[in-house]
Amino acid sequence: QDTLHQPLYRLPVTVTTWVNNQPTDHRIVVSKADQTFRLPAAQRPSLVKFDNEGVLLAQLYEEKTTEQLLFQFSHARNYLQKAEAIEELRTKSGDLMVSSMLRNALNDSFWAVRKAAVNALRKYKGPEGSAVRKDLQRIALNEKKGAVRAAAISALSTFPNEDFSQEYNAALKDSSYLVVGAAVEALAKAPTVSTRAQVSALQETRNPALLTALANYYALNGTADDYQWFLRRSQDAPNEVLYTMLENFGTLMQRLPPIEREKGIARLESIARTHPQYYVRLGAYKGLHQLVASMPTLKPTLQDIRSKEKDDNLKSIYSLIQ
Repeated sequence: QDTLHQPLYRLPVTVTTWVNNQPTDHRIVVSKADQTFRLPAAQRPSLVKFDNEGVLLAQLYEEKTTEQLLFQFSHARNYLQKAEAIEELRTKSGDLMVSSMLRNALNDSFWAVRKAAVNALRKYKGPEGSAVRKDLQRIALNEKKGAVRAAAISALSTFPNEDFSQEYNAALKDSSYLVVGAAVEALAKAPTVSTRAQVSALQETRNPALLTALANYYALNGTADDYQWFLRRSQDAPNEVLYTMLENFGTLMQRLPPIEREKGIARLESIARTHPQYYVRLGAYKGLHQLVASMPTLKPTLQDIRSKEKDDNLKSIYSLIQ
């Protein structure tokens, strides 16, 4: 194609300028790889937003100051503009103006904005930390949207020296699998004796996200009593869960005497050799690999699995984890 006489593309775009808090839309057409546009403005705009309507299927890179991003959030016309401002500012949450914006966003009318703000406050170390944690506790207990409650539980778990047992206990009884799973993941990092029975009551779930959370929990906190759970659920868990579950099974078995691992090792070896999905075979192989340090006799088994594997992608991965 002759791009000297025929443009490769023509992109109609809206550029919006804000002057004295008043937006003005400018329609332009981009037809060159390098192009400059001059837009009329009575004074220096507080913000210039390219593709203000968010219609382009493109990743945009715009340099904005903290003040401009705060302005963008407070004058946003849609979710994307708010989410973009939150994402760009999350590394600057130590700034009081930014943290105030994020806390205000926790009360936004749209749940996805509230969730974005919750995620931006993970590991928060800025001013008024106690008040921020109380905000997250309130959302974990009272937010209407399950996805936001789950995000709040997950965010609370990033503060390791705090006691959020009330929120975790409530979340274990939540009607949303997302929230229950988030609570199990949080308790995996900070288990309590009082919640172990509640976690055990979830063992027969068929929800993939919750199954994965339980496998993570038992990998870190399980005992010989949970060995049979892995043996049983590795037979009926969906493929998207098995990859993580089988590796976690290996993690649990590291805490068991070698003599008690026989059935688990046989299960992992069988799956690593015969399962139709390569990523499930990989999960089983990684579970076995974790046991090599305490059971060097597994090295020939792993070597044999690698030598008989026919999937080129999986063979490449095996070469990295020998």
